[in-house]
Amino acid sequence: MPSLKIEGKKIYFRQEFRRPRAVTLVFIHGAGGSSNVWLRQLHAFEQGFRVLAVDLPGHGNSEGDGEGSIEDYGRHLLCLLDALGLREFILVGHSMGGAIAMSLALSSPQRVKKMALAGTGARLRVPRKVFLALKRDFKEAIRVICHYAYSPRFPTYLLSLGEAEVGKSRPEVLLQDFAACNAFDVRHQLSQIQKETLILCGREDRFTPLRLSLELQQHLPHSRLEIMEGVGHMAMIENTAAFNAVLARFLGEPVFS
Repeated sequence: MPSLKIEGKKIYFRQEFRRPRAVTLVFIHGAGGSSNVWLRQLHAFEQGFRVLAVDLPGHGNSEGDGEGSIEDYGRHLLCLLDALGLREFILVGHSMGGAIAMSLALSSPQRVKKMALAGTGARLRVPRKVFLALKRDFKEAIRVICHYAYSPRFPTYLLSLGEAEVGKSRPEVLLQDFAACNAFDVRHQLSQIQKETLILCGREDRFTPLRLSLELQQHLPHSRLEIMEGVGHMAMIENTAAFNAVLARFLGEPVFS
């Protein structure tokens, strides 16, 4: 994975493209995640776009201790995009990544062409049970987080892989991520976002329930909602084919498996 030094931290990212001048598609992971969650999307869209997925500070391979707020994550991501010479881009954000996308659409609207928001909301209240587990027992916290993150019908043997991925995060970074999510609230600013927006939500999402996506659809002027059946919070992993097909229709490009 390539990396760049951003504000004194080595930040790693995945980048693929077949056409150097293609539109840039920036994938932003959620709390405790990394660019790994987007591997299936990077492969699917690399022929039509310049695809980029970053490990946010303190996540994946990137250095740092995370950031204290959604806005700070957005500012840091913008510094990376500046360093790569990317002036305009389409944002695809999941959960906390969706909050980061909305933050950038508000702070730097001239840079964002449009965006897709998956499993997120204008206000992200984290279940109290998650905070309690993180403060008491990290292994228990991982189980609790994945209980909320995946649909009950998600195969058990694959769920263990999800737990292993989240378990790579440092407890203090996870706690900080969830605190940043808990403090995020742009409900009264949604009407200012004039970008074409796709909202995706798993019908069985327990972290960011469907009502949060319905609220986004109601208040984002140029949005449309796609509800994915049979999946939870991690829709891009739980049903990759359906997720990619919905995203491809929004982008107006064919998807490659």
